[in-house]
Amino acid sequence: MKNYLRFFFLVITQVFFLQASVAICQEKVLQKTPYIFDTGPISSKQFNNSVILSERDLFNSEKGFGWVIAPLYSFERIQMATTTLRNDLTIDGLTGKAVEFKINIPNGKWWFTFWMETGNDYINSAKLVMNERETPINWFRIKAGEEGEDQQTKLYRVYNSLTVVDKNNFSFNITAGKDSVRLLGFSLVPYEEPNTDLHLRIQKFMLEAGKYKSKISLFDLEKYLFEQSSLNPSDSYITHAYLQTSLFAEADRILQMMGWEWASQLTGLGIFDRLH
Repeated sequence: MKNYLRFFFLVITQVFFLQASVAICQEKVLQKTPYIFDTGPISSKQFNNSVILSERDLFNSEKGFGWVIAPLYSFERIQMATTTLRNDLTIDGLTGKAVEFKINIPNGKWWFTFWMETGNDYINSAKLVMNERETPINWFRIKAGEEGEDQQTKLYRVYNSLTVVDKNNFSFNITAGKDSVRLLGFSLVPYEEPNTDLHLRIQKFMLEAGKYKSKISLFDLEKYLFEQSSLNPSDSYITHAYLQTSLFAEADRILQMMGWEWASQLTGLGIFDRLH
């Protein structure tokens, strides 16, 4: 009888571990391709080649991505829709005191970028953890206005970093400090060196556009890269180039608007304000 019970226990144990192994193996690992997540309401207008991500999209092993700690609410900045300050990605987002996202992606180097509203956190007291490692966010301190640092600004900040994935998954956690986390969107793009004629042409344009008094307009280059990324949505080099150029073009727009009264009302920035 004892031998029978011992045999029964061993069989049950082996079945349990077999089922657990199968469950682990069923976690989907996504393809090595660019991923852009446009956070906000389900009904929001979708950013180019992006996936709309609402607060309801919890992590699902079959889907391969989702929230581990979900935001609480979604929001939209409708009043900024007709300005040059926001696009389909940055016009809306999700908010909470903490958010955590996980995605199963192949090992290798990936560009990780996220867009987050400043709110009234002028110094930035939010904390970022990537793959269980706390990572400093060295954002500039924003100059306080007449109402001090309790005023809600209309600015957003961008974090961009090259990270290494080594366990076929990537996760990040942003925990609020002084103010709530207001996440506008984020992207993960595989690192890729230029390896085609089109890549080399784009690299040449970007290097030239970054020079002083360059004849290449950032706005024209952004439009060109938008078209190329639409035609080649799985091309990591083009996607990263487009995202980077769109950031520089947006910063250039804000700099050109400084000093104009109507623009100061939109940005909260005066002619002598500087962003570092």
